Amino acid sequence: MKYYSASLLIVCSLLLFSCKSTKYTPATFEGPQLVFGSGGGFTGAVTTYCLLENGQLFTKNGVPGKNETDYESVKKVSKKVAKSLFAQANASGLLNAKKSQPGNMYCFVKMLSGDTTGSVAWDQAKPLDDPVVQLYDQLMKTVKN
Repeated sequence: MKYYSASLLIVCSLLLFSCKSTKYTPATFEGPQLVFGSGGGFTGAVTTYCLLENGQLFTKNGVPGKNETDYESVKKVSKKVAKSLFAQANASGLLNAKKSQPGNMYCFVKMLSGDTTGSVAWDQAKPLDDPVVQLYDQLMKTVKN
């Protein structure tokens, strides 16, 4: 009976640990990604976030090309919210966009999907009348919640 109980405990433990979901990084994830953030000013520092289609959210800070760090995991966004944000990105035409109008302080949103990258950057003081700006606002609300 002891052998049966120990075997059952081992099998249950293995099943429990094998059900763990796969964790990715922006570098290893092969699906679509939304990269967004803001930067500029006196220091040129940039805060960048990356949302994977599976809901994982990452951040990195630094000055591009200088003290930029690798992405760190921030939190997990529900799959429903992630799906909604990617649908909004697709509806805005972000994947085919190529707009760059940054100012001293700027915001940006990029969508990466396969070999295709679309991006929009704008001056914080002069927001664009563009659905991507509304997407950016939703993405930032998701980061803060």
